[in-house]
Amino acid sequence: VYSKELLRKEAEIQAFQAQINPHFLYNTLDCINGLVELKQPEAIKKTVTSLASIMRMSIKGKEILTLRENLQFVEQYMYIERTRYQNKILFLCEIPESMMDYLVPKLILQPLLENAVIHGVSEVLGQGMIGLFGEEEENAILLHVKDNGKGFSEEVIRQLEQPQGDAICRPQNHIGLRNIQARIQLMYGTGYGVRIRNLPKGGSCVTVRLPKILKEESIGENSHC
Repeated sequence: VYSKELLRKEAEIQAFQAQINPHFLYNTLDCINGLVELKQPEAIKKTVTSLASIMRMSIKGKEILTLRENLQFVEQYMYIERTRYQNKILFLCEIPESMMDYLVPKLILQPLLENAVIHGVSEVLGQGMIGLFGEEEENAILLHVKDNGKGFSEEVIRQLEQPQGDAICRPQNHIGLRNIQARIQLMYGTGYGVRIRNLPKGGSCVTVRLPKILKEESIGENSHC
C-alpha cells in the first residue's frame, strides 16, 4: 500500500510538472512573437537562446536544483520579459548568500514571476516593479515575489487556500500558482506551499514556503542574481 501511494504521488507530481511546462512555454513564445513585431533581431537571438536554456532545464536533468541554479534561469526568464515590455519592468533580486545552496524544485520561481508580470505590472501605466526576496526560518526558507501591480481578488486568494482536492479550487487565470501549490504540498506536505496577499500600499506578495534541504533526498524523505 505504501509503495502504491508513493507511485501515485510521483505520478501526480509529474502531471503538475507537465502542466507547468507548456504553460510557461506558450507565454514565452508570445514574448518572442512580440519581439518579431518590434523587428529586433539581436534581442530575438538572445531571447531564443535564453528560452532554449530554460527549456532544456525544464525537460531534462534533475527535478530539484539548488537555489543558485534556479536563479540562473530566473535571470534568463526576466531578460525575456524585460525585453518584451521594452524595459518597462524593473526587476530586483535580493537573496542572502546563505540560502544559495538550499534545494528548490525547478520551475517554481518562473511561474510566480510570470504571474507578477501578466496579472500584475503589465497593466501599470508607469514603471512596473518586481522583487524576489529570500529569508530563512528555523526549519524553512521563504521566497517572496512582490510587485506594484493591481493585486489579487479576494476570490483568487480564497480559492488558493482551499484544499487541493476541493472542486471549487480552480482559479483558471492563475493555473501556475495552483499547480505550484499542489506540487509543493505533494512533495513536502501541507505545512509548505504558496500564500498570496495584497500589500497595504498596492501590489501583491506571493510567498513560497519550502523545507530547508541542503542535500538531495527522495521526495518521501522530507525529500546571484
